[in-house]
Amino acid sequence: MTVGGRTLTTLTRTQLSYWISKLQYSRGGPFMTVSRPGHPEFIQTYRHSDTDYYLEIRSPDSRDELASTTLRDGESAAELIWDWLEGKGSRLDAHPTR
Repeated sequence: MTVGGRTLTTLTRTQLSYWISKLQYSRGGPFMTVSRPGHPEFIQTYRHSDTDYYLEIRSPDSRDELASTTLRDGESAAELIWDWLEGKGSRLDAHPTR
């Protein structure tokens, strides 16, 4: 996981929620990227404002996003990222995408 330019090699659900809540204070910017070992795609979020998180899934082989949505709170972003890490896409699939 990369948060504002800082790389972490392990991640718990509690840590994920913590780091998302701190995105606005990150020196490297309000941006987080998370990947799964052995999988080429990654998920990332960008905090636009106090209530606006842009979430997208990307493939490193393409400039195109695979899926994206805008969320209104950090906890929803954390839940969807955790679901993605566990290979559960049903909640993410239920969100409107661009």
